[in-house]
Amino acid sequence: MQTSNVDWITTKELAVIKGVSERAVRKAISKNKYVIRKCSKSYEILVTSLEENVGEKITASKKNLL
Repeated sequence: MQTSNVDWITTKELAVIKGVSERAVRKAISKNKYVIRKCSKSYEILVTSLEENVGEKITASKKNLL
């Protein structure tokens, strides 16, 4: 299944939205809390694997940008 870039968010973007450090996001990744893909030296997180309220926030804001 092919997913678009709208379906993925960077660790930095998620950290800002959640009000936590990037390290906290990477720690959650290491505990398999999110579905991720490796992009070069960083990770991207599948929006649908996030907590419901965070995922909705991201989806709404990205749709407004399109």
